[in-house]
Amino acid sequence: MSASILTREVVTSVSPAGVCPARERAGGSFEESVSAPTDNRSASSASELKKLTRVALLGCGTVGSEVARRLIQSGERLGLILTTVLVRDAGKDRGLPGGLLTTQFDDVIASRPDIIIELVGGVEASYKLAKRSLETGASLVTANKALLALHGDELELLALKHGGTIAFEASVCAGVPVIAALRQLEGDRVVSIRGIVNGSCNFILSKLAGGLSFDEALAEAKAKGLVEPDPSADISGRDSAEKLCLLARASGYPDVRPEDVSVTGIESITACDVRDAKRRGFAIKLIAEFDASGCQDGEDPAHAGPTLRVGPVLVPVSSALAQASDEENALIVRAELAGELFFKGKGAGPGPTASAVLGDLVRVAGQRREQGRAAGDTPAPGGASRRGKCTDDADGDEVRHLSGEGLRTSAQTRTYCVRVSSTEPVLPEEVLGTLASSGITSREATFSRGRAWVQTHHIHEAQASSARDHLSTGRGRQTLLMPLLGT
Repeated sequence: MSASILTREVVTSVSPAGVCPARERAGGSFEESVSAPTDNRSASSASELKKLTRVALLGCGTVGSEVARRLIQSGERLGLILTTVLVRDAGKDRGLPGGLLTTQFDDVIASRPDIIIELVGGVEASYKLAKRSLETGASLVTANKALLALHGDELELLALKHGGTIAFEASVCAGVPVIAALRQLEGDRVVSIRGIVNGSCNFILSKLAGGLSFDEALAEAKAKGLVEPDPSADISGRDSAEKLCLLARASGYPDVRPEDVSVTGIESITACDVRDAKRRGFAIKLIAEFDASGCQDGEDPAHAGPTLRVGPVLVPVSSALAQASDEENALIVRAELAGELFFKGKGAGPGPTASAVLGDLVRVAGQRREQGRAAGDTPAPGGASRRGKCTDDADGDEVRHLSGEGLRTSAQTRTYCVRVSSTEPVLPEEVLGTLASSGITSREATFSRGRAWVQTHHIHEAQASSARDHLSTGRGRQTLLMPLLGT
């Protein structure tokens, strides 16, 4: 997408539908103006339009198109006016007024937006656009969790410097307002977050439970627009890890990075695995876990890091998380004072994502109208101010700083299920002997030709990893370890 510098000014004509399209004058020059009112009604209308918050949109895919349509239909009622929409191809029919569309980012800046919505996706292009947007003093609304997981700190500082804000409720759990909820817990201490944060993977696992193969379930998810043409970020668990980082930062851990999360995807899950789990009273879910229960106030941050992991987990079918089906997300948040909170809703698809974007947009617009562009009012990525309970930063705010060494695997023990599948016979003595060499004893074991299912007693995560490595050395063999939720 081009961002070449233009030597033009923009003229804006205002429509009554919350749209402020840009058009070019003869000779290629642009200038900013509003036609002079011809009567009292026109004067009143012009005065009202000056009070509207100006909004630009970067990207007009399925989510962006829905956001644009809602702004055109209801913009004035919400106090918003859409000025420009940045697209790759301005000639493509998008069902939007043609005067809104541009392929040049400088046209976006020239329209003087108060808030810029970034829905381009990816990281490299969106990072450049986000930086330039914040440098103008505009606030940024985005659904891009990868962008914030990798560059959130830098963009936050840029927003603070130029008096903008960053809002991204849509980046985590789409239609579930969990970031807003964590913001409300700012005076409390979040102890743990556990749940389903990727609706696409949950959809696939739900379809496996219904008898489809993995490839069939993935194809259906693509047909419904729940995954990208390249679904690797979803099914590898990387998308969930990026979202978990944002949740951890919103909970007072600003230094968490995606590489700090232990990640296992769902690529190796089969319909047979799901059936085996169901016979034992479990559902397989891709669970993101943040656990700071071992962190104490006043501890050395190098020893106080939370546990961060993403991977398939055996969830009791009677639990609230197991009831989340198809593209639904579900989260259990536990705080010291508030106790346990449960959130559930659609976490994938253009509708829920557009809803969250619009919610952020209205909230940020209200803040700008009420508070102006005071840098001190800018929330940190994650929707909460930078806070914590371990060390003081230069401004006197308490921040829990973490390094890579400070992040830890869990010291707690859990019960695991060990699934071994092979093109050759799986021998009980080999599997049980390998587990025993890692200090693991079995509670239950089932063997069939080419397949083993073993439930362990409580073991440490390091033991589980060692056993997986040893069991995966056989030719044509796949080994999957899944902890049991709540054990």
